[in-house]
Amino acid sequence: MAGFLGSTVEFYDLVAYGTAAAFVFGPLFFSQASPAAATALSFATFASGYLVRPLGGLLFGHIADTRGRRLSMILTLLLMGGATVLVGLLPTHAMIGDWAPVLLVFFRLLQGLAVGGEQGGAMTLVVEHAPAGRSGFFGSFATAGTQAGTVLATGVFALASLLPTDQFMAWGWRIPFLASVVIIVVAYFVRNSLHEAEEFLAIKEKVPTNPIMNALRHDLRQVLGVTLVYSSVHVGWYVLTVFSLSYAVSAGVDRTSMLWIVAASAGAVIFMNPVWGALSDRYGRRRLLVTGLICYGIMMFLYFGAVALGSPWLILLTMVLATATGHAALNGITPAFFIEHLPVETRATASGMGIQVSAVLGGFVPLIATGLAGTSWGTSAVSAAAAIVFSVSIISILTLFPTRVLRGDAT
Repeated sequence: MAGFLGSTVEFYDLVAYGTAAAFVFGPLFFSQASPAAATALSFATFASGYLVRPLGGLLFGHIADTRGRRLSMILTLLLMGGATVLVGLLPTHAMIGDWAPVLLVFFRLLQGLAVGGEQGGAMTLVVEHAPAGRSGFFGSFATAGTQAGTVLATGVFALASLLPTDQFMAWGWRIPFLASVVIIVVAYFVRNSLHEAEEFLAIKEKVPTNPIMNALRHDLRQVLGVTLVYSSVHVGWYVLTVFSLSYAVSAGVDRTSMLWIVAASAGAVIFMNPVWGALSDRYGRRRLLVTGLICYGIMMFLYFGAVALGSPWLILLTMVLATATGHAALNGITPAFFIEHLPVETRATASGMGIQVSAVLGGFVPLIATGLAGTSWGTSAVSAAAAIVFSVSIISILTLFPTRVLRGDAT
């Protein structure tokens, strides 16, 4: 529950920002630019948070490995929550001029630091507490929270978007950011009641004084493997939940319909995450990860084909299939798969480092895809964004098999 709720808060806040970047931040914070340039600048602020996520992974991974998982998880929660509430209170460009986008980027950077420390820490925390032989099932809840946050954020934005457009743009968009306070308070009390896992307590005195250098010196191959495999998770998800919102609306699909479609797809991931995690406990993690990567790459082409046709029901079907078969497989299996490949004394640092380096690539994909959308390739029936996801999936598969950067299978 601590892993699930904490991830829910972190990604509620993150997806709220990404959704606002697609719909709101351009005209409100970059009103001096053309509509196309404003959208690009809005996605650039979203991407900026990813630049500091590796730093967050190192900082909070260091705290988790040296001071304890519980302290690290509380700090990331408070930092993320504070930054998000402040975004909801931020004056627009019309109110304070150029200070508005500057402050927007600053708070986005704080979000990036917090999320950078969340994923590796939450995975480590939950997998270390899992019963023997069930790490896949229990570990899947650490990442299921990311989808719960997505469902909540898109659902709240969908409700807020029912307001008249002038009211939504004036104050309605602030509601999702301010509403995160409720989840933050609940998650704080749950995390504050945690105790450290026996596995960590047994080696706490042996943790190196500098887990970062120790991970780079002894676990660099595993860090690289985590980066390459998890790139598919980040790239695929932000293509679906950030870029495709803007892309679909510009193609004539109703904005509110797209928000509910994203929420439904994230709900499918919440349900399928533990299913894939439990299956990996029984059948092995590696082969199921490859299955998920293949499904993700193929379904992305079908999804953007559905977007080009403009049918909300077809878009819903293809996005749910892409997330339930592709994203949920990766999301549900990777926590146990990564943590089992890393030594206890540096696993929070090493996993956080690898995951967040991959996040840099994922965070810039909406911006890259926006640039490609103006080309003949990007405006074809099969979007360039789908080709990006497919290519990254192939790289992840190559990492799992021929190069064998991550060796062995703990199950």
